[in-house]
Amino acid sequence: AYHDAVDHELEMTDYQEEQIGEIETLRCIYCGDELTEISEQPYTFQINITSESVAENDPNAHTTVEFALPETYPDVAPEMSIVAHSNLSCEQVEDLEALLQEQANVNLGMVMVYTLTSAVQARLGEFAEAFGQEQEQEKRRREEEERVKEEAKFHGTPVTTETFATWRKQFEQEVEKANSKMDQSQGKLTGRQMFERDSTLALSDAKFLIEGTEAEVEIDETLFQNLEDLEIEEDS
Repeated sequence: AYHDAVDHELEMTDYQEEQIGEIETLRCIYCGDELTEISEQPYTFQINITSESVAENDPNAHTTVEFALPETYPDVAPEMSIVAHSNLSCEQVEDLEALLQEQANVNLGMVMVYTLTSAVQARLGEFAEAFGQEQEQEKRRREEEERVKEEAKFHGTPVTTETFATWRKQFEQEVEKANSKMDQSQGKLTGRQMFERDSTLALSDAKFLIEGTEAEVEIDETLFQNLEDLEIEEDS
C-alpha cells in the first residue's frame, strides 16, 4: 500500500510537471493579451486566436478559446470552450468546437494545447478566405447590377410580347377614356371651341361676301320692256 501511495504521488507530480512545462512554453509563444491566465488549480487560461489572411483583403476571423487542464491531463483531454468570436457564424463556431474535441482525442497522452490552437488557426484561415470570396462576389454582383441599370437608361426597356400587350391595353384604355370625355362635352362647345375644331366655319360668311363683290349682277331686261305702257303718277 505504501508503494502504491508513493507511485501515485509520483504520477501526480509527473502530470503537474508536464502541465507547468506546457504553461511556460505557451507563455513564450503567446505574448501580450494573446494569453490570459485565470487560475492554477486547475490550470485555466484563455488564448486569443486570429486567422492569418491568405489574401490582402481577406477579413480576419477571431476566436478566444478557454482551456482548463484536468488533474490527469494530458492522459485526458482538456476542458475547452469558445468564449468569444468575430466574423464567424454559429455553424462555424460549432465546427471549431468539434475540431477541438477531435484533435484532443487524437493527441491524448501528449501535451496538446499548441497543437489544438494551431488547428483552430488553420481553420479560421479557411473561414476568412471563404468570407473574403463571398464579399468579393457580392461586390461584383452589385457592380453588375449598377452597370445593367446604367445601360438600361440608354437602351430603354426591351419590347417583348408581354410588354407590348401591356402597353397596348393601357393605350386603348386611355383612348377610350379620352373619347368618353369628348362625347360628354360635345354638346357644350363654345363658339371659340367650334371654330378651333373646324376652321372652315370662320370662312363661311366671308366666302359669300367675297363672291358678292367679285360676281357680276345679271339683269333680266324683259322685265323692263313694257315700262312705256305704265302710267306713272307724278307727285303734285
